Amino acid sequence: MSRESKRGLFSKSTFFVMTTILTVLAFTVEGSSFLENSNDTLKAWIYLKEGLQEKFLKPIEYPERTLKRLNKVGWIKNKDKSDYGPSKEIIKTIKDNVLEIRHYSRVLKAFSAVISMENYLKLKNLEFVDRIEPLRTFVKRRSIETSWFSEKDLQKISEEENFYGESYKQLNQLNIPTAQDLGLTGKGIRIALIDAGFRKDHRAFRKILDENRLIAEHDFIFNDGNVQNENTEDMQYNQSSHGTSVWSLICGFVPDTLIGAAYGAEFLLAKTERIGSETRTEEDNYVAAIEWADSLGADIISTSLAYRDFDDGFCYDFSELDGLTAVTTIAANWAYERGILFVTAAGNYATGFPDGGLYTPGDAYGALTVGAVDENGNIAGFSSHGPTADGRIKPDLCAMGVNNYVARDYSIDSYGTGGGTSYSTPLIAGAAALILERYPNWGPSDIINELKKHSSRSNNPDDHYGWGTPDVCKTIIKNERIVKRGEITVFPNPTMKSTNFSCKLSFRSLAENKQAELRVFDLSGSLVWNFIIQPRLTGENGYVKWNLRDCYGRKVPTGIYLVYLKTGKEEKIGKFLIIK
Repeated sequence: MSRESKRGLFSKSTFFVMTTILTVLAFTVEGSSFLENSNDTLKAWIYLKEGLQEKFLKPIEYPERTLKRLNKVGWIKNKDKSDYGPSKEIIKTIKDNVLEIRHYSRVLKAFSAVISMENYLKLKNLEFVDRIEPLRTFVKRRSIETSWFSEKDLQKISEEENFYGESYKQLNQLNIPTAQDLGLTGKGIRIALIDAGFRKDHRAFRKILDENRLIAEHDFIFNDGNVQNENTEDMQYNQSSHGTSVWSLICGFVPDTLIGAAYGAEFLLAKTERIGSETRTEEDNYVAAIEWADSLGADIISTSLAYRDFDDGFCYDFSELDGLTAVTTIAANWAYERGILFVTAAGNYATGFPDGGLYTPGDAYGALTVGAVDENGNIAGFSSHGPTADGRIKPDLCAMGVNNYVARDYSIDSYGTGGGTSYSTPLIAGAAALILERYPNWGPSDIINELKKHSSRSNNPDDHYGWGTPDVCKTIIKNERIVKRGEITVFPNPTMKSTNFSCKLSFRSLAENKQAELRVFDLSGSLVWNFIIQPRLTGENGYVKWNLRDCYGRKVPTGIYLVYLKTGKEEKIGKFLIIK
């Protein structure tokens, strides 16, 4: 534990401190030097131009699991830039003109690379390069956890002998034990965790490894396949501490000691953050991990990493917390659009900013952002909150994030307590996995909306609690029919006074500001009524009410009618009967 994390539970100094060296002192666009000295190097985004010819791009081949998830939310294959990757020719050209290629981002349509001044001068003249921007590689604070430990924390805190042990309170607040009594464990649901490292040989994870449910792991810092501590630097900064505890809250399985919220799920583990001083930690690792998780068929991404203020003086301004600006926020929205439930921590810095201290990507439209409460349901003083710059409520939900019982990485059989939105986040992600196991056809918006509907503050949400703490069991047993892609549901049908149209939207419209027109025709093909549906996120349910009056305000006669909606390249049609 760093000395900063020992100074107090709710102070700014409790956060782990990430450090790195920013080598660039100047970045100008027109004619001035990109790098101050010819010997300088810089990590940069190299953005490709829009509308590139086919010779520069190739379609991505998705595995069956990913295709199934995309189909569930109505994603049309090859619909945008993220369905394509760079060709061999373009990769070779970039490689020949940089010092190192780090990643290619399908979300940003950009290469992350290490370049020199000479590289920059060559790159900017390539026909397919749009622009070059420096990565934000700052000395930064990461809103991860607030922790406190003593020697007794290395062993089980009490002798209470029951299946859940000390983890019962944090699960019971969400009614997870009752849901697990129904036989739900998250089986078949693939969860990706993005964190700083994981101690895989801890006893809490033995069941996962024995059952081969650790599907894949990748270290985006050292670019290898091992997320456990593997060198002196890892050991010095105890890289695996935070991720080990977070993972245990979802999948730990040690009866009478610690049980995770979705202990039967499958897992993808991504190590993206470097803890400690003089270390480069970058948002591009985070974006790369999201794309990696998508390619491996993740259903849920849970991450307790967050970004806002940096020790070199840069800080995301409140106006930039608009759900569309930060790189990590863009990536979170992208994951949501592709059918991934993206669960992220709100942050632990409510008192550090006058606006509530919300961290990115917690401002994302597509993020299920999680705050922290104590065991009695009272908001934790450190729990960051909104509203966002555009006035949306954040967090969305809360879970226990004070005195959580977790696995610790001191040994293969050590446990302790800690707190933070880092710990409430995996509880919500695990709860969502139980719901998705029960309703595999539900998309992210279905899960989020149903959880909100059955939460403690569903009737009076606010910017501290959001919709409150959800009751997972109520959400699961309420088997409400969810609208399928490709159809328009009409209810009531037949109808006498009014009717409602419901459909699952499949056009990405927030950024593109698209609209869709719903039309009603009689059997002769004449237009009877139409309605403009305003931009919404892909996968959300759209509801429209009609009073059975035509475009001129006249009551329509008895008969059979057709309702039609086109969203992007997809057409939806429904049929219903009006009786007078």
